[in-house]
Amino acid sequence: MMKQISKTVILGTLMFMLLMSMVGCGGRDEGAGLSENEAFLGLLSADEPLGIVLLGDYYLLPEPLHRFIENGWQVAGGGSLRFEAIDVLTLAAGTIMEMQLEKEDMHLYLDVANAGHEDVPLLDAAVSRLRTGGAKKDQAVIVGGITINTSGEDAANRLQYLDVTHSGGGSGRQSSIRISDETHFGGQIWVRVDGHTVHSFSVELGEQYDWDSLTLVFPETSDEALEAWFMSVSYYFEGVVVGVYYIGRDDMTIGETIVARDGDGNLFATVRDHRINFEDIQSGDSIKVYYGHTEHRGSLGTLIQYIDGSRIPYVQAQVLVINGEIHRSVFQR
Repeated sequence: MMKQISKTVILGTLMFMLLMSMVGCGGRDEGAGLSENEAFLGLLSADEPLGIVLLGDYYLLPEPLHRFIENGWQVAGGGSLRFEAIDVLTLAAGTIMEMQLEKEDMHLYLDVANAGHEDVPLLDAAVSRLRTGGAKKDQAVIVGGITINTSGEDAANRLQYLDVTHSGGGSGRQSSIRISDETHFGGQIWVRVDGHTVHSFSVELGEQYDWDSLTLVFPETSDEALEAWFMSVSYYFEGVVVGVYYIGRDDMTIGETIVARDGDGNLFATVRDHRINFEDIQSGDSIKVYYGHTEHRGSLGTLIQYIDGSRIPYVQAQVLVINGEIHRSVFQR
C-alpha cells in the first residue's frame, strides 16, 4: 500500500513539474522570438542594416527631429517649458543636443545634431543617435526581425544567416551585438542583451555626426520667442478691469491685486506683484491673463475675499496683457 502511495505521489509530482515547466515555457515564449509582423519586416532590409521600426514607423538615421514629432512622439524629461517649446528653439552650427521623447510608455533618448555651417531650427536638425527604453516586442524591430525579447542567440544566428556585418554574441546573460555599416556615416546598432534576451537598441552615427566633431549644447531661446509661443498655445481669462484693491489675510495686508469682470459677468483677480505699477492700470482697461496649457489650471483652486465679502478666483498670470500690451511676463529676466 505504501509503495502504491509513493508511486502515486511521485507520479503526481512529476506531472505537476511537467505542467509547470510547460506553463513556464509558454510564459517565456509569449514575448520571445523574432518579429513575425509582415508589415514591419517589409520595411527592413539587409541593404540598410541600420534601419529601425519604432511603433510601426521606419527610420534610417539621420532623420530630422520633426519626423518623430509628426509621428506622435512628445518631449519628455522634466517638463521644463523651455524644453517643451521645441518649435521655437534653434540649434547652432557644429553642435549637438540631448533630449528625450516618449510615446505609448516607450522612451527614446536622442542626440540631435547640426553638422552644417549655419544655425537651423531644432525641428529640422538631424537625429544622429537614439536609444530605446521601455519597449516591448514589435515596438522596436531591426533587420532580420530582431525585436525586444528575442533571445540573444537567435539574434546572432539571424544576422549570420543574413550575412550582415556584426560582432559580439548574444548567448551570455549580459552581452551585446554590434551591427555596423561603414558606408552609412560609419554607423552602427548596438543590441543590448540582458538576461539572455534583447533588452534595447542603440542606433548611432559616426563621422560628422558624433561627439568628437560636435559641441554639446543645452536648449536656449529668446524670451520673446518663448513668450510668443506660450501665448499661442495657452488658455487665458479675458475681461475688463474693475479696479485695483488691497487684499488681506488674518488682518494682515499682503498686497494689491487687479480685479476684473469677464464677459459672463464673473469676477476674477490676478497679479499681486510689487513690481507692477498699478497706477497705470485703470478701471475699464481690457485685460487678458494667460495662465497655462491646461484649461483647468487657471485658479488652481485659490479663492480670495473681495471687498463685498464674496470669494472670487485668483488666477496666477504667466503673461499679463493690459490694453493689448504686455505688463508682466515670467519669461522676462
